[in-house]
Amino acid sequence: MIKRGIFTGLLALALVGCNWIGNGYSHVVDRSQADVVAALEDLDISAQPGNPGTDPSLSGGVKPDIRLEKAADHMTWWVMAGDKVATIMTATFEQLDGGKRTRVTTSVKRGDAPDDMVSPTFRSTGITSGLFSLAVEGELNKLTDGPRASAEECAKMVEAWRAAGENDMMNRPREDPKNLTQAIGEGARNVIKLQAMADKLRRAGCPMNGGADFKPVSSEMRPADDNGGPSDYPTPRETSKVDTSADGIPDN
Repeated sequence: MIKRGIFTGLLALALVGCNWIGNGYSHVVDRSQADVVAALEDLDISAQPGNPGTDPSLSGGVKPDIRLEKAADHMTWWVMAGDKVATIMTATFEQLDGGKRTRVTTSVKRGDAPDDMVSPTFRSTGITSGLFSLAVEGELNKLTDGPRASAEECAKMVEAWRAAGENDMMNRPREDPKNLTQAIGEGARNVIKLQAMADKLRRAGCPMNGGADFKPVSSEMRPADDNGGPSDYPTPRETSKVDTSADGIPDN
């Protein structure tokens, strides 16, 4: 319980400027709802610390199936474990200032799938909420990137950050995580450091989309297969079908 609280606290540090509400967070972004929806369409929860949902051996051999449902005022990601619901992650939108700004509020609800069929991260609404909010915040930040700075200035900032990181590693003894909770916590700490650097680069106007000559270190942790390519992620599958069976799950 203490480690879970520390982990959630670390994620909260990465979401500075946002308001935590229950098991989610709220953030006002200076963009229209249409822009926000477009930004969140490629959100990938499995790219967050610990790569939740990518290892079927941790969920009874069941690989999660993530379905994206879009409505007029929200987007919902259903994480399915077979025919049962592992967790439900929702981003709700409220238009402000005549549609010029949008309040985005996230929430997470645990489904009816038993723990032995659910990836460890998705068993806890606290951890899932932190990772989901971090993923949403990352996509929203892309909407408000500042004007571009020179490649030389951005490169100097990254080099200074790299040197500071090396000094930190030399001064802090390396300890391998003893369990999954510690491993996820260590991953969260690294992502928070990357996010802080990304925020600094963004404020300075460095390009963050990889489309220019300067490409900062990615804040996404993605495993690779044996051939060096991306692993098989349980990417969201959008569905426009309604819940005709009234079981709370969108139809296939």
